[in-house]
Amino acid sequence: MHAGWNLIKLNTVTTDYAYYRITGSKAGACLMAEFTLYGTEFIQNNADTQQCPVDVTVNGVSQTVANAVTYKASVTPTITSVTPQYGTFQGGTAITIAGTGFAAGTTVTIDGIACGSVSVVSATSITCTTGARSGFVKPTLEVNVPNKGFAMTKGIVFTYTYLWSDKASWNGQLPPGDGDSITVPKDQVIVFDIAKGPKLKLVLLDGGHLLFFPKTGCSCGAQAPDVVTFDAT
Repeated sequence: MHAGWNLIKLNTVTTDYAYYRITGSKAGACLMAEFTLYGTEFIQNNADTQQCPVDVTVNGVSQTVANAVTYKASVTPTITSVTPQYGTFQGGTAITIAGTGFAAGTTVTIDGIACGSVSVVSATSITCTTGARSGFVKPTLEVNVPNKGFAMTKGIVFTYTYLWSDKASWNGQLPPGDGDSITVPKDQVIVFDIAKGPKLKLVLLDGGHLLFFPKTGCSCGAQAPDVVTFDAT
């Protein structure tokens, strides 16, 4: 950090709470007069307004400022839907995010991959195009609105999927046939998009998912409210 205004983005942690220590340990260390922290506050109630305390410790001396921060649902961006909810891992799926509180400069990140061609259509609608994603991870969605922070997702995500009919889903090989056995590893999502499947010897869902759409041959990007999901336990 240097004299003047500085911005440091701290690494995301997997726990609900994080503790950071900022010190000046070398000659010429700068005097810090103000901190602005952006993050996530976990609130265990349904109130529209919540007063939050702030704890500050400097040189071993602690100070708690009661009700220093006020959370207001009315000024918090929200996400109400993502259309479509599914798309290929190869990217290129055009999606629309509906919600509230969007503004120019908003960014969208899905599973850690930036969504391209972001367009803030209005305060309630954003469009963008998904990027390619490798590997299998638990789906995440981040919509970051300037001066407002991350939108509340309420568990809504976009899910990268693999089509059963696509060779790319099987490492470039033909899809499984009669008598074959398959394993769907953790966090992989395969869409069964063919009219009639083979007679498999074994299907092992090792933490992965198989999605069956009501209309055979349906694209993984189509909306399907009555999708049946079989998950490993």
